[in-house]
Amino acid sequence: MRYSQLALNRHVIEQVKEGKNPSFDNDEKVDLDYLANYWDNIISMAEEEMKRKPNTKNIAFRLVLEMR
Repeated sequence: MRYSQLALNRHVIEQVKEGKNPSFDNDEKVDLDYLANYWDNIISMAEEEMKRKPNTKNIAFRLVLEMR
């Protein structure tokens, strides 16, 4: 994930939290499908791990940001 994608993800969540529709400038491109898919994959991996090891209390994931 690029840093800009993470920052836009935060922006979208903050605006939705405030009850607003997310708005962006013309130069900002937000791929919400990518962001939704990213978090969906993490949730799916966590669910698979919980099925394999029902007594699991914690699951860790590494977030790598590409700074460009």
